Amino acid sequence: MKNLYLIFLLLLSTMVFAQKKTGKKLPPPPPPEPPAVIEYSEEYKTLLQEDSNKCFVLKEEEKKESLIHYTETLIESGWPSKNARIIKTTSTADPVKVEEAEKKGYLIMNTQTMQFIEGVSTLEKNILTFTPEKKDRFSTEVFKIFYKPKSKKVNYLENAKHQKFIEGKCLEPTVSM
Repeated sequence: MKNLYLIFLLLLSTMVFAQKKTGKKLPPPPPPEPPAVIEYSEEYKTLLQEDSNKCFVLKEEEKKESLIHYTETLIESGWPSKNARIIKTTSTADPVKVEEAEKKGYLIMNTQTMQFIEGVSTLEKNILTFTPEKKDRFSTEVFKIFYKPKSKKVNYLENAKHQKFIEGKCLEPTVSM
């Protein structure tokens, strides 16, 4: 009997404390307003395009014995806070082996080495100066800027060795897992 009385009290207490209080019904909050669409003027769009990072490429081929050495130098500048970098990509190919592989239907993949040189670029009087962060390992590069006739668009850059860096495509960031 005592056990029954305890069970009854437990059930009664759970029913009393488990009751839900009826509160005032609140209306749902209003939906958030969509952000206003900002329309930029044509002048501002052209300024954004001119201000975006600019890339210039120099491609070189050099024959040594039976091998061909390819070197591609990419200059990226025009970022915020005057950051810039030079990317040097080198690869070597044997033209005889490449032709044999193409005849058989194979594809030979050449190994590439990439060297990233981070630094700062300064622009003064049609001269672009690239100063690397590691000055003890790399030298400062100076480029003369040549513009297209009757416009302020850059046609090409020329370094101290009179090599032309033409406008090229910038590297896309890659994600590796």
